[in-house]
Amino acid sequence: MLPEGGQPGWRAKLELAAREQWRLCRRHLWLAQVVSFTRPVLAPNMMAHTEWTLRALDGLDLPMDVRLQETLTLYALVVTIGLSKADEVQAERSTGLTLNRWSESQRSRRRELLATGRFPLLSTFSEDTAPDLDVLFEYGLARHLDGFAALIDAHERSAAETVRPRAWPAPGIGRRPATGSDGGPPAGG
Repeated sequence: MLPEGGQPGWRAKLELAAREQWRLCRRHLWLAQVVSFTRPVLAPNMMAHTEWTLRALDGLDLPMDVRLQETLTLYALVVTIGLSKADEVQAERSTGLTLNRWSESQRSRRRELLATGRFPLLSTFSEDTAPDLDVLFEYGLARHLDGFAALIDAHERSAAETVRPRAWPAPGIGRRPATGSDGGPPAGG
C-alpha cells in the first residue's frame, strides 16, 4: 500500500504510485487484465490508489479533470506493460521457451528479413537484444513524467499571464513618454 504522505513533490509521488502498481502487476499477473478505464472495478484498494495519486497532484492548481486524466494515463502505462508481462509469462508456459530461447529460435528468420535491406535501422541492433520490460517501464515512466512536467510548466506560465497579460505592459515599459504638440512636456505638466 502507498504511504500516507509519501516523498515530497508530485513527481516523486507519481513515480512511487506507478512503481507500486508495476510491482503489483508483476506479482499478480491477472491484475492488468481486470483493470478497466471505462468500467472500473469499484474495489476499495484500487480506489485508494487512485485517491492517493489524485492527492499527489494537490497544490499544482490543475483542474480535477486534468488530474484524473493524468492518473488514468499513468495507470495505462503500467497496465500496458503489465499486459505484456502477463503475455510473456503465458507464452513461456505454453511453449516451454524462455524469451531468450524463443529469440534464438527466431534468429534465422530475423536475419533473412534484415538481409532484404528494407529495415536498415532495425538491422543495427544486436541479435542478442531482447526486450526488458523493467527497462521499458522505467523509460516510459520517465518520458511520461517529463511530458507531464512540461504541461505543468505551460499551465503555470498561462496562469501567470492571466494575472498580468502581455497586453498590459509594466509602467514605463513599451510606452513613449507623454509630450506636448511641440515635443516638450505636455501643457499643464
